[in-house]
Amino acid sequence: MMTKLKRQRINRNLTQAELSKLSGIPVRTLQNYEQGVLCFDSARIDKIVEVALVLDCNIENLIEDKNIIDKIKKAKSEK
Repeated sequence: MMTKLKRQRINRNLTQAELSKLSGIPVRTLQNYEQGVLCFDSARIDKIVEVALVLDCNIENLIEDKNIIDKIKKAKSEK
């Protein structure tokens, strides 16, 4: 199964090396996120936000955990 992170990176036609350079996350760490060795959902929030900005997508498009996505959506709707 392809992670949301990998899908978004591929959709933006970026290599792991390019995303690494633009986001400041080491290539090996990105590889581990995309392979499921590390959970991107557990990354520091500033790193998740940085990747979302680089990939020009919402955080929900990168997070796998439905509970986290629901909390984000709820917070947005309460604004």
